[in-house]
Amino acid sequence: MRAEAVERCLEVWARAQRLYARHVPMTSVHLRSAEDPELWLELDTFPDEESYRRGIELVNADPEHEEVWRELEAALAAPAVEGESFEELLRVP
Repeated sequence: MRAEAVERCLEVWARAQRLYARHVPMTSVHLRSAEDPELWLELDTFPDEESYRRGIELVNADPEHEEVWRELEAALAAPAVEGESFEELLRVP
């Protein structure tokens, strides 16, 4: 992420988190690489697979979703967002 986009991206991510929170319980962490400040990672966790699937359907159907996504891509100035799904193997409190 470009340095000049950080503040705007954080604003949009906060808006996105509020959108998701309306539909699904989750936690989200945003990390920046110590070696490469333009490399960021967003880690979202959900209670379980079913909550994730049901919540994402609701989020995607929300009229605000497309607007937030466009704002994020504009703030990033590139469609550099990639998504992956992972299965939790271990959580240590």
